[in-house]
Amino acid sequence: MPVVRDKSIPKKDDDTNRLGSNQTEGDGAVVRRGIGRTDLKNLDPFLMLDEFSVTPPAGFPDHPHKGFEIVTYMLEGGITHQDFAGHKGTIGPGDVQWMTASRGIIHSEMPAGGETSKGLQLWINLSSKDKILELFFPLAMPLFPN
Repeated sequence: MPVVRDKSIPKKDDDTNRLGSNQTEGDGAVVRRGIGRTDLKNLDPFLMLDEFSVTPPAGFPDHPHKGFEIVTYMLEGGITHQDFAGHKGTIGPGDVQWMTASRGIIHSEMPAGGETSKGLQLWINLSSKDKILELFFPLAMPLFPN
């Protein structure tokens, strides 16, 4: 099957436009944003898709989320999530964390252990009727259970 180029995305001579570029987020964490850049708008319900790499002491200290869901998939290392609602847990390679931050939450995501942690994070917009739901936060789910 031939590959069809999305003509709404300007063509460039390299893959920079499709792959995104590295940027610093949080406190020294490196993020490559595939969705959520100014040149890729109107992909609702998908707000952002990030590939992240974080090495201590860098991380994502306390920050708010409201009105969307966040799905995190770990590739290497681990990330410890802690929030103001009392949830705390660590996910590792192959684990998925799904958080519905409808009414809002303040949380942190910091690397677990002293190694570099790498993963993917997808932010999904909630419909207006779902933005008032209670927080939903299963700590970790293995994507490929043994």
